[in-house]
Amino acid sequence: MTETVERDSFLQRLRNRKTGPRDLIEGLTARDSLTHAHEFWFRGGYPEPWIRSDDDFRSHWMEQYIQSYLFRDVKRLFPGLDELRFRRFLELLGGLSGRVLNFAEAARALAVSQPTARDYFEIAHGTFIWRMIPANTRRG
Repeated sequence: MTETVERDSFLQRLRNRKTGPRDLIEGLTARDSLTHAHEFWFRGGYPEPWIRSDDDFRSHWMEQYIQSYLFRDVKRLFPGLDELRFRRFLELLGGLSGRVLNFAEAARALAVSQPTARDYFEIAHGTFIWRMIPANTRRG
């Protein structure tokens, strides 16, 4: 593994963190009402923007997270990926949460083919940004 890839890898970034997981959890339990729990998840569910509840910080942090995810992690795994369309796809995911997926509808919104939209969902699922839950079917 090259030094650059090792330095920029996700696991390497986690290892270099100054705050331990226990400290992050303790920071989350300080606000214990149901309203705060909903606010935490609606704001992304990430500890850093929650602990520092400044909207400017959260906006900057989320932008950096997306840049890191898109340009470091996904771009290295899928070098031919259209960055602009995949970024639009990431923005589209929030509106699709909790709904039955229609790949044709998502493909039209992104101006890509249906197989490409399906690939985008598989990339998001495989990189833990999105969780695809199969439909509940009765058998027998």
